Amino acid sequence: MYAEHGLGHRAFLAHTRNMKGSSVWTFLFLGVAGFAHSSPLAAFPGQERTLFQQVFRVPPKETNGYADYVRAADAVQANAVLGSLLAGEGDLTPLERNRRIAQEGKVALDLVRAGNRKPVEDPRTAVEIDTLFPELAGFKSVAKVAMADLSYRFAIGDSRGATDTFVEASKFVSRIPSTPTLISGLVMVACDSILLAPLEQNIGRVALLDLDRLEQVAKDRVASVEVMQRMMAGEARYLDKVTVESLGPLLAVDDDEEEADEARAIKAAFDALAPADRERLLLDVKKRARSTIARVIATLAEPESSWRLVQAPETPAKPSLADYLVETLIPIHTQALTAFAKNRTQWRLLRLHTRLERFRLVYGRLPYRLYEAAPADLITDPWNDGPFDYKVVSVRDYELTSKGDEFTGPIAIRYRRQPPPDDAKSEPPPR
Repeated sequence: MYAEHGLGHRAFLAHTRNMKGSSVWTFLFLGVAGFAHSSPLAAFPGQERTLFQQVFRVPPKETNGYADYVRAADAVQANAVLGSLLAGEGDLTPLERNRRIAQEGKVALDLVRAGNRKPVEDPRTAVEIDTLFPELAGFKSVAKVAMADLSYRFAIGDSRGATDTFVEASKFVSRIPSTPTLISGLVMVACDSILLAPLEQNIGRVALLDLDRLEQVAKDRVASVEVMQRMMAGEARYLDKVTVESLGPLLAVDDDEEEADEARAIKAAFDALAPADRERLLLDVKKRARSTIARVIATLAEPESSWRLVQAPETPAKPSLADYLVETLIPIHTQALTAFAKNRTQWRLLRLHTRLERFRLVYGRLPYRLYEAAPADLITDPWNDGPFDYKVVSVRDYELTSKGDEFTGPIAIRYRRQPPPDDAKSEPPPR
């Protein structure tokens, strides 16, 4: 949300400082994955520069695919007709809206394809706590253009064209975290959700040869756990940028925020410290924060079933100033782990969908059991160490989901908003 509107890491931390429980979950899955099309510059009327001009302070190498991606985001933002279509304006059928979005967004998708043929490099020579990421909102809009294009192509029977769009868009999305940060990672997850949504409805329209291509994409995405590890390592590097002076704005109190009185007391306690005591406090906080981030990075090498077991350090009933600052610097990493695990589960489900559809095309029927269509390692859900749920509901239709957990509810390849944890069932999922 904050990266979308051109804000940086400082604003992200300041907002999430007081997010606990359901509000954190709302930020991850509604605030990041559920936001509508928006212009990154809308919040800053005085800014008239393009995204490209904001991101690249010096002309980039033409061999850097990231430059083409930013140009694609600019192409979407500069097209008022496309912006209106993406915002849902006008009395159009879904088919006609998707057709027109695909038509208006062709320049952006061509730029994405151009960028995919090049390596990508981090466009920023240095990332500070105040560094902005204005292009991320534009990337999300590009993903929505791709979604409309592949949805339209499925509707007119163009399986190959739809698959081409999905493969190219997925590669683009997987490269969003070129600047490895938690913000870019969550935007990647959001864009994946956008792209995956049409496949649940249209997987039965995919031709046999195109199923092979979709499965390869899903296989590659599941194998790319190192991307998430780099993002968390990027968060650790942010700690080195934090100074006593930069903590002040992070502790600023918004009168409308929850627990404003507590926040005001914390700010007063920090301001009352002598300079040397502030430096010692910051060293202690950084040490504790690094330890937590290192634990998260190590957990990412384990199966997803262990990811959801990682808990944030328990905050005492009467937290100290150091406890509060640790929460400020590492606000939502455990929830981010769940977001990444859910994302990987959706890619695993897509791979299994391709196996089921291939079986149906070859044998003229759906399999009665998952093991007829796929080996044991593909039908096992690492989220809970049990099989994926599979149910045949008609001659052509079936349901395929992961049980998920008490935070997510059942998971399908189409993103669905879940109730916050306080409203979810308290008992663990069946095993």
